[in-house]
Amino acid sequence: MKYLPVPFQAKGGLAMPLRRPLLRALSVVSVLVITVLLGTAQSPEPADVKLPNGKSWSSEIAKADYQRNLKDAKELAKLTAEIQNDLETGDPFVLPLKTLKKVEDAEKLAKDLRVRMRRN
Repeated sequence: MKYLPVPFQAKGGLAMPLRRPLLRALSVVSVLVITVLLGTAQSPEPADVKLPNGKSWSSEIAKADYQRNLKDAKELAKLTAEIQNDLETGDPFVLPLKTLKKVEDAEKLAKDLRVRMRRN
């Protein structure tokens, strides 16, 4: 009769079959603790704050975001028209670096615009 070597015995003394569920339970508990701590660390949204001129703080932010959205949308339309023009007039086998830069700028503008719109 052959005996199994003791690979199941860990250095700390716990058998491997017992060690895995213990580590799994410990990781679940740590994730729950972190989630609770992060949830309590976030401050609630402040109530509608009035500015010294009597206007609502949130409505002023919304107006500023609206103006910025209009400006960014116009810039995005201008960039896409320039990109289209560059592609139509350029060589089909060569893409200029300035066109790639315009594409990156358009992507950044679109992302900023999307983030700002989702916030409101």
